[in-house]
Amino acid sequence: MVKVEITRSSTDGKIMSFQSEGHAYYDEPGKDIVCAGVSAVTFGTVNSIEALLGIVPNTQYMKVF
Repeated sequence: MVKVEITRSSTDGKIMSFQSEGHAYYDEPGKDIVCAGVSAVTFGTVNSIEALLGIVPNTQYMKVF
């Protein structure tokens, strides 16, 4: 199962970080189009944060702070 965890600020509810992990098990690793879709959306989100907000996120193992 793919799990996405979103952490929000307790004061204003803004998203502070997100983390994506797991496997969809649609197919074997390396051939799984569902996992490829999750990766594409995750990378697109990080790229959008950089391009649109001018924020360079601290990324490590696709954990974004």
